[in-house]
Amino acid sequence: MPAIEQPHLLRRIWQILTEPSAAITDSQQRRNARLLAIVLVCVIPMMIWGGLTARTGNDTGRDWISQSYLIASIALILTYGLSRTVYYRFGAALCIVAVSAILLAQANVLGTTDPARIAYALMWFVAMVLAGTIFLSVWLSISLMAIFLAIILAIGLIYPEVAYADTQFAFIYVLVMSTAWIAVAAQRQRDMRMIEVQARELAEGEDRYRTLFEASFEPLFIHEKGVIVDANPALLEALGYTYSEIIGQSMLSLAPQEVHATIKQKASSGQNQVYEAMGLRKDGTTFEAEIHSKDMMYQGKLIRVVAFRDLTERKRAEAKRLQVNIEGERSKLLRQFVSNASHDLRTPLTTMTTSVYLLRKTAGDPERMPRYLEKLEGQIDHLTKLLDDLFVMARLDDAARYMERGPVDINALMGDIMQEQTPNAEAKGQTIQYDGGADLPVIQADNSELHRAITRIVNNAITYTPEGGKITLSAHRDNQCVSISVQDTGIGIHADELPHIFDRFYRADPSRRPEMGGVGLGLAIAKKIIEMHGGVIEVESTPDVGSIFRVRLPLVVQSTA
Repeated sequence: MPAIEQPHLLRRIWQILTEPSAAITDSQQRRNARLLAIVLVCVIPMMIWGGLTARTGNDTGRDWISQSYLIASIALILTYGLSRTVYYRFGAALCIVAVSAILLAQANVLGTTDPARIAYALMWFVAMVLAGTIFLSVWLSISLMAIFLAIILAIGLIYPEVAYADTQFAFIYVLVMSTAWIAVAAQRQRDMRMIEVQARELAEGEDRYRTLFEASFEPLFIHEKGVIVDANPALLEALGYTYSEIIGQSMLSLAPQEVHATIKQKASSGQNQVYEAMGLRKDGTTFEAEIHSKDMMYQGKLIRVVAFRDLTERKRAEAKRLQVNIEGERSKLLRQFVSNASHDLRTPLTTMTTSVYLLRKTAGDPERMPRYLEKLEGQIDHLTKLLDDLFVMARLDDAARYMERGPVDINALMGDIMQEQTPNAEAKGQTIQYDGGADLPVIQADNSELHRAITRIVNNAITYTPEGGKITLSAHRDNQCVSISVQDTGIGIHADELPHIFDRFYRADPSRRPEMGGVGLGLAIAKKIIEMHGGVIEVESTPDVGSIFRVRLPLVVQSTA
């Protein structure tokens, strides 16, 4: 630690002579006691000198005035001793009495020797009242003034030689000046009481602040222009610092370098901030923290209070909950898949078993064998589609999957799909048509995957549109996208089912015949492919009226695979 500079010798002597006792703890009382000591240190030498040099008018030796000076000096020395203790007020009263005695002694001499000059001695009573207002209460000062005024009035009765005109000026002077000093003292004491109340409230507020600050379970620190000026025990414990180590540091030392810019920007905003950032402990380890900060005015200075919460445990708990939710979702999907797959696989297998049995029974029957063979082939085809959907979904979920992009002509793509799906639509007595835009731009996409996605949507429309229905395909440019629509006049979808139709294994009508669909992966596959192209798929539907699916593909596609 740097050496403490010692005060000058004269200053040390002055402090020794004037510094009050440590027993006086009140700051205002210490000031008054120090002021009294200073007055006495200056007055006592003068009083002793006056006593030693005072002579009578005929220079025959020291008279009783000289003795009164010396007696007063002794009284002032006693007063000085009292000024260093808690009895300084008693010492101040003794000082006033001693000096007043000298003034009365002078008035006594002048009353008989030089009545015209008696006012000079009496006017010094003002100084005594002034001293009283400094060290005594206002009421004692008023009483002192009344006593002095009474003495001035009594002079004329005691000394017949003294005329009223000799004491009139002294009376008025003491009355006016003493009243002024007392008024000033009353106002000063009132102001001091207000200051004391404010200081007490401020001290109590600071005590409350310190108690709350140190008792807070959350780590807190205060910085002024980025320099830490205070920190609570919770912060010291959380970061591993001692109080002396952290005070005076930059607040940026509590965070890694990569988040300094963010913290500076938040701190300089002057607004209440809540944000997440990385924290840095003394040992160099980092942690995720939620930071709360706000500006405050404290003792005339703008400071910023910062609190943070260590999010390590919360993040760990959230990750665990997320993992549990993921596992739960996987379990749900697996149960749903097993339920759907068992239904959709068992029915075709039962039909196939029955068909094989009947084929054996009707061996050689040319009329019935083709019918059973047709059923058997249909169920085999259905099972093949189910397995294909499962394989495609698994392949799309592969994180390493990427799109083999190339130029794709949407009109040509839609034409191929129309050609493939027209027989299926006509088999149900449906009408299918395509309205393509003449100015459709070529986009970058995986042609086979995009073909698969649109085909799934068209298949869905054909499946759920009754005989005689109509399916309309269209494509046009929509700003920076190509929009493809598939509209049908089918059975529609209820509003409560719309949010789920793209979920895996979801089937709006679990009781439908298996030949009406797979295990609920068709639209999920379409959505996955569209999103891998950076696009979106939306649906609008009205029950018993029909549905319209819209696919929007950006002209410039960023892979999301």
